[in-house]
Amino acid sequence: MNRYTTEDHDDSPFWANGEMTFRVFGPGGDSGRPVKVRRPFALLGRSEGLDLRVDDRYVNDRHTYLHLDSRGVYIVDLLTSSGTRINGSEVMVGWIRPGEMIEVGGFRVELEHAIVEGVEIPPGHADHDMLSASDRQDLPGLTLLPRRSGEPPWVLGSEMVFLGASESCGIRIADPSMGSVHCALVRAAAGAFLVDLHGANTRISGRQIRGASRLRDGDRLTLGSTEFTVQVRRKPRSPARNLPAIVIEAKPPALDPDLLPPETQNALLAWMMGTIQGGQGEVLRRQDAFQVEVTQALRQIQQDNAALLNAHLSRIEKIDRELAALRVELERRELDEGTPARLAPVMPDVAPLNIPRPAPRDPEPMGTRASTTWLLGRVNQLEEENRSAWKDLVGRLGPSRKES
Repeated sequence: MNRYTTEDHDDSPFWANGEMTFRVFGPGGDSGRPVKVRRPFALLGRSEGLDLRVDDRYVNDRHTYLHLDSRGVYIVDLLTSSGTRINGSEVMVGWIRPGEMIEVGGFRVELEHAIVEGVEIPPGHADHDMLSASDRQDLPGLTLLPRRSGEPPWVLGSEMVFLGASESCGIRIADPSMGSVHCALVRAAAGAFLVDLHGANTRISGRQIRGASRLRDGDRLTLGSTEFTVQVRRKPRSPARNLPAIVIEAKPPALDPDLLPPETQNALLAWMMGTIQGGQGEVLRRQDAFQVEVTQALRQIQQDNAALLNAHLSRIEKIDRELAALRVELERRELDEGTPARLAPVMPDVAPLNIPRPAPRDPEPMGTRASTTWLLGRVNQLEEENRSAWKDLVGRLGPSRKES
């Protein structure tokens, strides 16, 4: 197997030396076309030159990010309007392994093989969330220091975080020259990396980035018109030995103070007081640094939680819109066919829903009665999903309280 390197052509591989093989099935029920990606990440969408290109009007130009490591392929929907379905569910972020698939628009993309460091990943299940805070000790520390004065630094706490103009990004940057989801930052045992998702206006130390590149300590990262200084710190591989909080290197002479002249005693006392005050100052400095790190970690957790809540609200809004359109269609059918729908009043100014085509696996097309039955079933399903989504959202807003 070839060893694929980062864009700057040094001898360091990406976070993983691997490749993926997919089979892409179109809406016509064809046998599928194979696609092999010879690097540990891929982009799916309508744009020319992407690793997985699908021509569907419901698919965005850059629709889904796929990230390979030894656990499988991590799927992230890039805040699209139609979404990315993982294994037929409504989940748009998560893992797939060989034999599993994602759906975008009218296309189905199945992962056939995934190889990392020459070892094929077996079918199975992976559930680690790369977007949540990680306690892995083998990950480097990664901090973005804004070059504009007065702006606080961004300290990464998760394995992966997305940067962009969208409020749903883990690091939101209000810059009109940036994409809504501009790039991803990845922390792995092999180092820190940037993956460009926008296709333009991404530079590291003046060098235009296409695809992915390693991040090094001191790099100047330019995203649109916004600049950061990159700080990469390698964490120790083994715990450091226990040290006292303050190390006093010098010691006073072991003499009897009563035998010393007064001026010497005063000098010794002044030396001891200076040493104690210096030690106290060091303690205060270390406490300040610790408080800054805690504040930054809490800020990152707050931003991650806000992104999750925004995703839940977007999902609820999408369900509400589809429910409203379904009710409009059922009300129209009730007027045309006299079929009682028995549904609640619809939302005003909602466009009628286009009835979806039957899936290729259906034995025959739906007739009018069958499609009406399907609509009623879909309404019930969406109402259940809506209740579940609200229950999940309320559960995330605060701990449940047991009744006394």
